[in-house]
Amino acid sequence: MDTLFVAFAEKDNIYNYEMLSLELLMASLKQQGLASHFIQVEFEYGTELSNEYLEQCSQDIPWERIGLVGISPIYLYTEQINQLIHFIKSKYPKVKITLGGAMAVEHLSNQMFQIFPNADILSIGEGERTIVDLVKCIQSGSDLSKCAGIVFRSHDEIVCGPPRDDIENLDEVSWADRLMLVKNKSTVAYLQTARGCEGNCTFCSESRIFSAHRGHKKRWRGRSAKNVVDEIEQIVNQYKVRIFSFVDNSFEDPLCGGEKRITELAQEIIDRKIEVYFRTLMRAESIQRLRHATLEKLKQAGMYHVLIGVESAYPPTLKLFGKRADVQDNIRSIHTIDELHIDFSLGFIPYHPYTTLEEVQANLEFFHTSNMEIKFYDVLDNQLKLFQNTPLFDKVKRDNLLTDQFSMLNPYGYNFADPKMKVLCDASVNMMEYLYQHSNLHKYIELVKMIKFVLFKAKSDGTVQIEEVWHELRAIENNVGIRVMEVYENMVGNFITHGEHMSPASDKELQELHMRIIEGTRLLTKIVKKLYAYL
Repeated sequence: MDTLFVAFAEKDNIYNYEMLSLELLMASLKQQGLASHFIQVEFEYGTELSNEYLEQCSQDIPWERIGLVGISPIYLYTEQINQLIHFIKSKYPKVKITLGGAMAVEHLSNQMFQIFPNADILSIGEGERTIVDLVKCIQSGSDLSKCAGIVFRSHDEIVCGPPRDDIENLDEVSWADRLMLVKNKSTVAYLQTARGCEGNCTFCSESRIFSAHRGHKKRWRGRSAKNVVDEIEQIVNQYKVRIFSFVDNSFEDPLCGGEKRITELAQEIIDRKIEVYFRTLMRAESIQRLRHATLEKLKQAGMYHVLIGVESAYPPTLKLFGKRADVQDNIRSIHTIDELHIDFSLGFIPYHPYTTLEEVQANLEFFHTSNMEIKFYDVLDNQLKLFQNTPLFDKVKRDNLLTDQFSMLNPYGYNFADPKMKVLCDASVNMMEYLYQHSNLHKYIELVKMIKFVLFKAKSDGTVQIEEVWHELRAIENNVGIRVMEVYENMVGNFITHGEHMSPASDKELQELHMRIIEGTRLLTKIVKKLYAYL
């Protein structure tokens, strides 16, 4: 019996698209001598999948041998996933459809089966051992209820198998089978150096994927530095890819011993003289604990970008979100990374069910105090996605703030404790939608990222005057970022005066922002031409 894995991708977003979870499952089956196949379903966002296209997409699949189809669903693609499942079931009704990944952990099993009515099985938590046992179970006709780590339909009932124990030694997990990396001609490889997180963010469902049967408890496990760098070296040699995105929930964990682990990883890369560049995610308080020498070593090894989990600059919200860092920790961590000329972005959630005007003002002060106005447009319209099986969801539910519209397909289906805040939230979202649609803000942002990466890559060989270009870039960012923040502050002032009857950003203000972004894009393009030799 063979297994078919299916990935779904928007045609506009295929570049550098890779689903590491599916590639890991394929590798696990291959290690056990079990055959698997892969297709990528591509479509324009919001469009239906025709039977003709699905026939063409799957024409090379040996359906007579397929007994299981595995899908890691994304809630935005629910309609297309259901169309594929219906297509398969109508032609091959005995094939079992299995869903896994984040959505299977973030939401209750009965709701998953309601959203995907023709699915048969859910894989809960780590899937590498579950997929092997499940394939063998279906192949032999054994009782599914004895397969650990799954939930399945049995007629009109939903049956839970026993919980699956965590994989203690992640070095034993087979390296991903990089079919999607090859198919999509990616220049970035996704890599997992650890699982779990020792943070306590109350809104986060991601790290619970790797400890699903433990309720809200989480557990961190990491690969050895040698095992990680062995895989990096193999990808560089075999696929000629040198840029990596580490998808760990928190790269610097565990709390005790994490600095030693990432220092060893960096030193391993340096000792082997592997030219690579990688981006990571870190919590703010962790950055403060790391020695400067450790961060310098990570930079030397190729760490060019850090996503810093700040989330808020308002102490009551930091407490609500379960964050360990205080406001000063957040400011210091930002400055620490910025002074190293390592690019960064901020995890920041200004709008959530308990947002207050005081919080909005505190967040504004934070961006001014930290001199990070250039990052404000990246976060000003962020609204919390609320997921089940998280402590924050439980609180929102207790406080009767969920609406009838809330579902796994609508994670924004909640009320604000202060209803007026939704007006400001909507005005912020509309302002940024205008800039993305009419001012090509995406291009501006991508050019900024590209230039920072090239400056990092150029380092200090004398060919590029790094400091000169860096200051030129920062001036362009300030010209755009500070003005975006000023327009937002005008909206907040209007909100204070008029409340829910506030006026959004004016046409004049939006047009001025439009012209600044267009001019900024022009100046960035000139810098790119100057740096062309390094692109």
